[in-house]
Amino acid sequence: MRGAELFNAEVLDPSGRRVGMVLDVRARPAPERRALVVEGMVVGRTRVRLFGYERRDEVGPALLRRFAIWLHRDTRYAPLSELDIAAPGTVRLRVPWDELDALSGP
Repeated sequence: MRGAELFNAEVLDPSGRRVGMVLDVRARPAPERRALVVEGMVVGRTRVRLFGYERRDEVGPALLRRFAIWLHRDTRYAPLSELDIAAPGTVRLRVPWDELDALSGP
């Protein structure tokens, strides 16, 4: 499966309740290959993109940065070990939403 196929996929908690959608896929270079290995996904409850404001080195206009951080206050990072790709367009968490780490902000 390609990473692009995961964007906007519905995310369900272990009980099957919808908790958000995939906003971003985090990956790292694979050793000795020209490929990327998915490490986890950013899961949020809004369709608005992050635009890089979750990264500490991305400053941008202060007002826009504050708005993006406020908008994504409930956005979480889910490592691949805590996810099951159930079907195309659906990702299931292996742990409850509250056990996921909040996406780091400034």
